[in-house]
Amino acid sequence: MIEDFRNRKVSPYVIEIKDWKITNALTNLLKVGDEFNILFETFVKDVDITLTQLLQIHKILKEVQRDLHTVFRRLVEPKKKKFEKAAKFTPSDNEMRLIITVELLLHKLVIVQRQKSSIEFYSESSDGFLETYESISSNMVKIKALFDEARRVMRILLPEYKNNILLVSWILENRDKAAVLLNESIEVLLVEIFGREKLAEAYLKVGEYFLASGWGYRAKSILAEGAKYWVTSEQYQPSITEKVPGKK
Repeated sequence: MIEDFRNRKVSPYVIEIKDWKITNALTNLLKVGDEFNILFETFVKDVDITLTQLLQIHKILKEVQRDLHTVFRRLVEPKKKKFEKAAKFTPSDNEMRLIITVELLLHKLVIVQRQKSSIEFYSESSDGFLETYESISSNMVKIKALFDEARRVMRILLPEYKNNILLVSWILENRDKAAVLLNESIEVLLVEIFGREKLAEAYLKVGEYFLASGWGYRAKSILAEGAKYWVTSEQYQPSITEKVPGKK
C-alpha cells in the first residue's frame, strides 16, 4: 500500500489505473454532455425525444460514475464529510463537486425516463399529460444546467490533471473537439491548462510518450503541431529536429 496526500492508503492497482479512469470519465462526460445538448435542442423545438435516447445517455453516465468510483472513495455521510473506508484516493473539493454533479445527473435522468414512460398512458388533452410534460420540460432544463456545471468544474480540474499524459494526449490530439465540447477556443484552453510558457513542453511530453509507445505517426503529427511553440522557445529547437521523423 502507498500513502496518498490525505494519509489514506491507496492500492497500487488504483494508482496504476487512475490516469486512465479519469481520462475515460472526463472525455465520456464531455461527449455525453454534447449528445444531451443536441437532444435538448430537439426537445425545445417540440420534436419528440425517445426513451431509447435517454437510456443511452444514462448508460454513458453510469460508466462515468463507475470510473470515478473506481478511483475515488465514496462520500457515505455528506453532512459529516465522511468517506468510505477503501484503498482509493480521497477526492479533492472540485473532484467531489464533479462526482456529485454526475450523481445528480443520473438522478434527474431516471426521473425523466419514468415520466417519459408514464406520459404514454395519457391522452394529449388530459391534465395528466400536460402536468407530466411540464415536469419533463422542467427536468430537462435542470439536466442541461447540470451538464453546464460539469463542464465548468472540468475546466477548473484540467490544470490539476496536466501531468495525466493520457488526458493531455487526448486534448492535444482532439484540439477542435475539445474546444467545442468545453465551449472555449483551444488557445485559451491550452494556456489555462499548461500556462503560456509550458505549451512547448506539453507537446514535447506527448510526442515522447507516443514515440515510447511505438506510435511514430502520432508523434510526428503532435510534434509538428507543437513546432509553432518552439519558435519562441530556443531550448526546444534541438528536440523538434531530433524527434519528428523526416525533420532535418
